Amino acid sequence: MKNIAKTVWSTFLRGFHWLFVSPREFKFRTFIRRAFITCIAIMLFALIALSIVCAYEYIKNKDTTSEAENEAQETSDERYISRNIYFHNPSVGMGYIYNYHTNEKLIEDVGLVAKPFDGDSLICFSQGEKRGYFNAYTGKIVIRPYYDKAWIFSDSLAAVQKGNDLFFIDHHGKRAFKKSFEFSNNADGYCFHNGYCIMAVGDCHFGVINKKGEWAIPPIYVDLKRGVNDYWIVKNKDGYGLMKGFRKMILPCKYIYMDIDDSGILIQNKDCTMQRLNFDLTVKDKFVCDGIEPLLYRTSKLNKKGTHIMAVASCNSYSVGGHTSTYGLIDYNGKPLTKPIFSEIIAINKNVFLCNENNNGILLNNHGEKINK
Repeated sequence: MKNIAKTVWSTFLRGFHWLFVSPREFKFRTFIRRAFITCIAIMLFALIALSIVCAYEYIKNKDTTSEAENEAQETSDERYISRNIYFHNPSVGMGYIYNYHTNEKLIEDVGLVAKPFDGDSLICFSQGEKRGYFNAYTGKIVIRPYYDKAWIFSDSLAAVQKGNDLFFIDHHGKRAFKKSFEFSNNADGYCFHNGYCIMAVGDCHFGVINKKGEWAIPPIYVDLKRGVNDYWIVKNKDGYGLMKGFRKMILPCKYIYMDIDDSGILIQNKDCTMQRLNFDLTVKDKFVCDGIEPLLYRTSKLNKKGTHIMAVASCNSYSVGGHTSTYGLIDYNGKPLTKPIFSEIIAINKNVFLCNENNNGILLNNHGEKINK
């Protein structure tokens, strides 16, 4: 074997020497050499062309695969329920609940799911025209789809509707109390917080029930919302008021707007001015506004383009937006010159302002005084 390899190698070297190195030139050798070089060139060209085609096909297939993957991602949504439980929600057709670890489908023909805000273990879902609940950690149905409408669990209770009967159930699907209600489009999710739930009655009345179904605040108000520290903002035909706990009014219903947070109680008076009160009802901030903006007026001077140059007036406008956005005049020292009762303020010149109120305009000077009395 060794001798054969040696013979082949020596033969190759002699041929190479005769073809390229030998000083004697023969026509046949020239022909062979040119043919050999031409074959090598053709093979290199073919190899380069093949490499280009392969690279093109690879990039094309990669782009096509990426587009297909993106399209698949756009047409479905994997929604996290718990560690192993997911909701596969396609853009067309029904979805299903499945175990991500075992890839087992647990509930099919699912239209929607709604997770509770307080981490309750029961998840509301729809199947066909009915709604029920499944366990977030096992994916198994706990309360079968039976109800026409259903809401998330909160404080271990959930509102459901069957026919015209709206009531609350516990984790076993049993009624929490006998009292029933009528569905209202104005209801705010039928959710309990700290044992109480705001209920809408009809189109324009609100109250609060406890977990026994009893009225803690009777449904006599046209608006009602929960505040911090057991405060409740209520509204009747006369305006907004504030209740501490239940049935104890601490501010009468006479304000055109009210809000409350940890910084205090924000009120808007009948003259549109806004103040912030402490929780003991003393005044914390006598003047409150939403924003201050400079007022610009058109001067008689022209720029190079032939348009009038704008200048800053001697007063700013301030706005309040609790009820509706209204405006007033304020000087550069932060002193309000007028009440925020105007729907619009326009600077006529540096010291004159057109103030519109109820589609009627009056002229004021930079002291907030009427010019034409």
